[in-house]
Amino acid sequence: MQKPYFSIIVPVYMVEKYVSHCIEDILKQTFQSYELILVDDGSADSSGAICDRYSKAYKQIKAIHTKNQGLPAARNNGIKAASGEWFVFIDSDDRIDSRYFLKAIYEKTKNRSIDILTYGCIQASEKTGMALKRMYADMGTMNQFASVKEKVRWCVTYSRLSVSAWLHACSKRFLIQNQLYFNEDLKTAEDIEWFFRALSCEPEICGMNGTPYRYIIRENSICTGVKKSGFWKYREEAVRLSVNAVKNARTDREYKKILYSALAYHYYVQLADIGSEPVKEKKREAFDRMKDLEPLQRYACGRKSKISRCIVRMFGIEKGAEILSSYVKARALLNGYPVRSMACK
Repeated sequence: MQKPYFSIIVPVYMVEKYVSHCIEDILKQTFQSYELILVDDGSADSSGAICDRYSKAYKQIKAIHTKNQGLPAARNNGIKAASGEWFVFIDSDDRIDSRYFLKAIYEKTKNRSIDILTYGCIQASEKTGMALKRMYADMGTMNQFASVKEKVRWCVTYSRLSVSAWLHACSKRFLIQNQLYFNEDLKTAEDIEWFFRALSCEPEICGMNGTPYRYIIRENSICTGVKKSGFWKYREEAVRLSVNAVKNARTDREYKKILYSALAYHYYVQLADIGSEPVKEKKREAFDRMKDLEPLQRYACGRKSKISRCIVRMFGIEKGAEILSSYVKARALLNGYPVRSMACK
């Protein structure tokens, strides 16, 4: 059997209500050189049985079952089982808007020496089905620049740098050569650490216009559910590991400054997370842990980061964190999101 061009990796955990829709979107693709790897991460509902049913019905679908280890481990298990030339990551509760999603990626990658292709998405409400926001629709604009340095600078300047794995198609050669597996110690925010580690390798990046991916905003997902006290620790660790990856990268100083500028945004999102910490002692711990990351503020670039820097300078770290947290909640409510969804990106 000829090797597929794409390996589509879909982590599955307790999503019996959604996973069939995700699979059916993939089966509708006009481009058929793909394998679909469904990684059931120890689901206690019928998700695993649904995966098995599809794998028996379609030869290009593989179902893998593991004990519950978390999203990063599920993706890694999918990568290890993959045989395609390109990896596409799709979350099991999301959708694909276009039947030509894979075809469009193929046309962009087939004759080009690139490592990562990035594209946009529509954020949609699970409850109403309505599109809430169209994001990163103009990623093809970066292609006017020749170097990865200038492409990333454009993304940072115009708030177009998404860390989400499901907004990037990645060549298998690049991922395996650079050992770009997901950090299994991070239960969330793992995409931050993974993507900055990837960017530190100076990949050849290409952008694709449009929003073919449909990110479904759910009330009780990892990103939007009520956060336990101390939940901020995962993002803090992800930012810290990302800073170290950039610091140790074999690249020039100017490119590192651009990456630090991108990380400055995540520093401020982290402050917003800390501002919502309900336990006073843990909030104090959080601010103490963030002190050595404060130098990221000097690299603030882009409208959101600059506004956040002004707020922190004016009111101080602690009060500034509370203001940023309140802003995130207000903006989420204004746009129709569940209250905590904005801090997930």
